[in-house]
Amino acid sequence: MRRRTFSLKYRLLTSLFIVSAIGIASAAYFAYREVYNTDEAIAERTMQGQASELLDAIDFDAVGGKLILQLPPDWAEAYRHDDDKFSFTLYDAAGRVVGMSPNLSRPLPPSEVPRGAEFGPLEFHGPEAEMLMTALVSDGGKLVVARAQVESEALAESMLEESIEPMLLLVPSGILALVTIWLVGSWSLRPLERASREAADVGPGNPNARVSTEGLPTELLPLVGAVNGALDRLSRAYEAERRLTADAAHELRTPLAVLDLRLQRAQLTGDVDWNVVRRDFGHLNRVVAQLLELARLESAAREHPQPAQVNLSRIVREATAMVLPLADEAGREIDVETDQHAPITIQGYPVDLRNMVRNLLDNALFHGKGKITVTLRGQVPHKEGAEVILQVRDEGAGVPEELRETVFDRFRKGQAASAGSGLGLAIVRHIALTHGGYARVNPDAVNCIEVVLHGVATSPAAYAATAE
Repeated sequence: MRRRTFSLKYRLLTSLFIVSAIGIASAAYFAYREVYNTDEAIAERTMQGQASELLDAIDFDAVGGKLILQLPPDWAEAYRHDDDKFSFTLYDAAGRVVGMSPNLSRPLPPSEVPRGAEFGPLEFHGPEAEMLMTALVSDGGKLVVARAQVESEALAESMLEESIEPMLLLVPSGILALVTIWLVGSWSLRPLERASREAADVGPGNPNARVSTEGLPTELLPLVGAVNGALDRLSRAYEAERRLTADAAHELRTPLAVLDLRLQRAQLTGDVDWNVVRRDFGHLNRVVAQLLELARLESAAREHPQPAQVNLSRIVREATAMVLPLADEAGREIDVETDQHAPITIQGYPVDLRNMVRNLLDNALFHGKGKITVTLRGQVPHKEGAEVILQVRDEGAGVPEELRETVFDRFRKGQAASAGSGLGLAIVRHIALTHGGYARVNPDAVNCIEVVLHGVATSPAAYAATAE
């Protein structure tokens, strides 16, 4: 099923358009309701509008002491006809009629204007209930405007005509806002488009490419940081898998070639040394099993499994018991030194810890000599908390000084001709890292491998280190 996609720019533009349309429609609706539901308020507002336009057209002649009214052309035409129902009368400060509309036969009566007000109340006069309103002129005179009573619909239409112009200003403002959103959205999303192109360049041929944070919005920086972190982890995992595959192919080539030669010789001579063949197959089985174990450990480290409380003392004894038959066959002795009355516990993974101890013992069996001593000590004071120290010692020559670091690499052995695959100590180091510790050759005893554990490493950096 195809997943639906959307454009952020178009979504913002559509949202703003909808909000603007709802705002304009709401304003028009409430204006319509106000106009048609309040007759007296409509009438009062229309009368005030008529009076205000006439007041703006009145001048005072200081020399002659008279009021001069220059009627606007529209109103001059309206006052000329009786059917327009508009009229006015202008009084000076002495109460004399200065002027009136030509459609009047007698002046309109003025009324009192409340103190501090500019317009008087709306009044109704005569048998036809003509609407009158008195307004104060700046020199103390009065202007009386009138309009014959009309139906509410006509007044409403007049009000709507007066209100439509301010509302029409919202239309170009909305268009300007939409254009602005489009331009700002395009400019703001340009760094995101660049980041998308950079992310598309990441691949097996360019594994170190990353998404640049330059110019990106602050809100996207955590996402880009998380993506770059994921790419870093994938790159390390890819490199680890590539290195493991290359090392495995290199190390398996020789024993497979030797086994092939043995089988060819047996085919020609008819004489098969089954002990040697079984030994070669056993070596191959160990290499493959340890390769699979190392791959499983690296995969588990990336998946962050949940640790458990592990009795490490019992793990050591169980792993030793598994190795005892091999030690007896080789005429070797294994001695375990741990406190059985106060078991040492640690947060970790029991299967991995058991494999770690098993690989330490196998390393001592294949590469060491004499008695093997396993020592486990816990609750050692440390600045990061309590330490657990596991030591496996034998009586052999130990690890040469120049190999003390590289002996923990994959397929690296202290003696190239010795038995074993060279993967055991790599597995030991990996498990130690996932448990917040490390593995090393004891600096005071080169025939002793020492593992120090602090507990499970839960930080991303520690997990990343295990995959390298």
